[in-house]
Amino acid sequence: MSTDDADEADPAVPVGAPAPAPQAKRRSLRPFIFAGILGTLAVFGLGRLIWTWGEETTDNAAVEGHVVTLAARVAGPIAEVRVTDGQLVKKGDVLALIDDGDYAVREAAAQADLDAATAVRDAASAQMVALTGTTAANLSGASAGVKSAQAGIASAEQVVAQAQGALTAAQARASQASADRLRAEQLVATGGMTRQMADAAVTADDSARAQLVSAQAGLAAAQAGVTGSRERWAQSVASEAQARTGDAQVQAAVAQIKAAEARLRQSEANLQAARLNRGYTAIVAPFDAVVSKRSVEVGQYVAPGTGLIGIVGTEGFWVMANFKETQIADMKPGQRVVVDVDGLGESFEGKLEALAGATGSRFALLPPDNASGNFTKVVQRVPVHVSLPEAAQARVRAGESAVVTVYTR
Repeated sequence: MSTDDADEADPAVPVGAPAPAPQAKRRSLRPFIFAGILGTLAVFGLGRLIWTWGEETTDNAAVEGHVVTLAARVAGPIAEVRVTDGQLVKKGDVLALIDDGDYAVREAAAQADLDAATAVRDAASAQMVALTGTTAANLSGASAGVKSAQAGIASAEQVVAQAQGALTAAQARASQASADRLRAEQLVATGGMTRQMADAAVTADDSARAQLVSAQAGLAAAQAGVTGSRERWAQSVASEAQARTGDAQVQAAVAQIKAAEARLRQSEANLQAARLNRGYTAIVAPFDAVVSKRSVEVGQYVAPGTGLIGIVGTEGFWVMANFKETQIADMKPGQRVVVDVDGLGESFEGKLEALAGATGSRFALLPPDNASGNFTKVVQRVPVHVSLPEAAQARVRAGESAVVTVYTR
């Protein structure tokens, strides 16, 4: 053993005894090491708690967008497909065409039916105009005839009255002339009157008798005139009644016009339906989008409701985050949100727009029935709608996963 080794030896340890193990010293430091680690963890945990206070985070989130499967609205074979998967399309672009031959024929038939209905309506209108004018003229003439016949009856009755007076006068004159003739003949027989004077009395009697006959004939003629006037009046009344039936004919014509107009409207609706069905043969993009799933080929026969082309809108994306029901107590619309999109490796600042009115399980095909007896409590998730800024709209894709953090303080 060298002098240096002897100098460094512990005098309390016998020479040749084994040296104490250094492990004892290391064991004496373990409590301090553990305490330091625990303290560090406590400080880190407290700092983490303070740092994340007022934040709620979930990785149960995904980007959502306007995803639509365009379906056929009419039946027929596919005549043309103009797009492929991944192609950008604009609103109004024609993506596919269904053969429209049958629908063109139906449209032409509907147009012809409309033309026929229009002609029927026009004819009914013309007939009503003609009936209206004729009825008014006939009624006016018939009414004038009735008035004229009434005036004729009054005039004929006046003539009868005059003839009756003339007959009465003629009867008086005839009676007087007959009496004068009888006296004249008696006077001639006794020589009290000359024959010449008696002849004058005879002549006067004959003349009076002739006038009586004439008066009687005049009265008969006047009475016949009254009868004729009354017959003409009856005829004019009948004509007026016949003319008044024209009003009923006009009303019937009006009813025909209404029926023709109803038929015309039905034809217009049929034509509109035929045009719509023909227009439905073109499958059109409802908004700017990306073709994401084309499941139709030329020649394929499709029925109404058959899905043809799936498209995804190029804008209007948002994030639907499903937070635990224990995380939403302090959430409300308008709060700041940070969205980390996994596919981009980038964060975007959004805004909480709305919280769903029910948990996601309530919209499941078979909602849970907690009254069934086999109850196991499961923390439910509430969908939260988060908007994305313009900077993210052109970069994200529907269905991408995301981590969402809502700042509730």
